[in-house]
Amino acid sequence: MEVFPIDNLNSPASKHPLNDEQHQTPPSNEGKLNPLLSVWLHPNQTAQYVMKHKGIGYCIMLIIIGYIAVFLSSIAGTDLYPTFTVGIITIFVVVLGPIIGLISSTIYTGVIFLVGKLFNGQGSYKNLFKVLTLPTIPYLALAPFYAIWLAVSPESMFIADFSGAMVLLSMLSGFLTFIVSVWSIVISIAVIAQAHKFSNWKAFFTILIPMLILFLVLVVFFVLVISIITL
Repeated sequence: MEVFPIDNLNSPASKHPLNDEQHQTPPSNEGKLNPLLSVWLHPNQTAQYVMKHKGIGYCIMLIIIGYIAVFLSSIAGTDLYPTFTVGIITIFVVVLGPIIGLISSTIYTGVIFLVGKLFNGQGSYKNLFKVLTLPTIPYLALAPFYAIWLAVSPESMFIADFSGAMVLLSMLSGFLTFIVSVWSIVISIAVIAQAHKFSNWKAFFTILIPMLILFLVLVVFFVLVISIITL
């Protein structure tokens, strides 16, 4: 009987081709990602893709269209109408939305950059600015809904005590906006974790801490104003 050396069992020729295939890294689909679609279910991969393959110009475009959608959904139930016409409100949304979006994104990115460093975050300001444009994408799904509503029935969109069938539409819009807002927060946590290279929990507290500080500042300011008025 012929005896095979044990060493031969470990030689490259003795390895079955299927074993090599099992250890091969599956082909990446990163180059095929469309952030407008992938961010909904794959925020981690989308954040990595945007940091590697998208420039600042693309992200500024997301801010412009994203904050138009955000403003459009946030003005429902306000007193803008009938004080202003639908045309003026539309101009307000299209012009001020992107301007305020760019300013707030610049400041918010700086805050997240600094707070993240408290948790040993490694993200750069540039990468954080890029990925923090992604949470605005879910609001794009609401933009056509609110745009049509504004054009067809501005009364039911802005007047809280408006009665009729449009009341159901108002309730539906509130529900959809709530769902989108929650999902936007989920995306924010995921993309911050990717940019700063730490856990989702650290990303959560990176968002929470500035919110708590801002809340406390507003409470103190409100108490001081009330105290001065009542003197």
